[in-house]
Amino acid sequence: MMIRQFILFVLIVASLSSCNEKTVIIPPFEAPVSDRVILLEELTGVSCQNCPKGAATAQGLATSVFPGQVVVVAVHGGFLSDPLSQSQFDFRNDDAEELEDYLKPWLGKPAATINRIQFDTESNFGIDDPDKWQGYVADVLERPHVMELQLASEFNENTRELTVNVGAIPLEDMTGNFRVTVMLTEGGIIDAQLDGAVIIDDYEHNHVLRDIITEVEGTSLATSLTKNEVLNRTYTSIVDPSWDVDHMYVVAAVANVDGGKEVLQAAEIHLN
Repeated sequence: MMIRQFILFVLIVASLSSCNEKTVIIPPFEAPVSDRVILLEELTGVSCQNCPKGAATAQGLATSVFPGQVVVVAVHGGFLSDPLSQSQFDFRNDDAEELEDYLKPWLGKPAATINRIQFDTESNFGIDDPDKWQGYVADVLERPHVMELQLASEFNENTRELTVNVGAIPLEDMTGNFRVTVMLTEGGIIDAQLDGAVIIDDYEHNHVLRDIITEVEGTSLATSLTKNEVLNRTYTSIVDPSWDVDHMYVVAAVANVDGGKEVLQAAEIHLN
């Protein structure tokens, strides 16, 4: 009888211990250590009901997950970018529409390109799932850092003329078709945005593409680069008086378009 009771006790203890849940500890995400700066071009629009999620994801990557390593450009091209009846502004422009076309194919909005890379795991050039963007940014940050990019700007408040100086410093010898793109973005714009079935009247729009100073696909920089040999380029533009220069940024990127569109390095500075 005592043996039966002991066996029963052991079985009960074993049963109870087997039901205990084991805590799985997931280590916190650690951003790769890199001097690379990634260009994230976010395809968006004020009439796009899912685009606030994309905008929040892009903003989080740039400011929280990869601070200082991601430059965001919000492209309001032709698709789902028509102003709403409550809109005060129209973010569409010819450069945005041309860039949106240049970044095809993409399935829908929100979508984004990461350094203009066609990833093997994606059927489209533009990645239309914001939940994937972080993983692709981390993947690109793991790749070799091959170029430094330095920016400087001068703005004349009277004439509204902007002068941008770009300095590209290759970190290794390279050949290809290297092109530089210089863009102007504006943030802190309060205006209407569709979010699901609701229109948010006081939505804050950031990283809005206002102008591309160079050619949309980039202006020719060189066909061969020599390690540590600096290439300087200067560009000028007149800033529209309706844009708030206190909330504007200059974005530059150098890409190798020989057989693709891949951006090697990006940079961003305040316009003023």
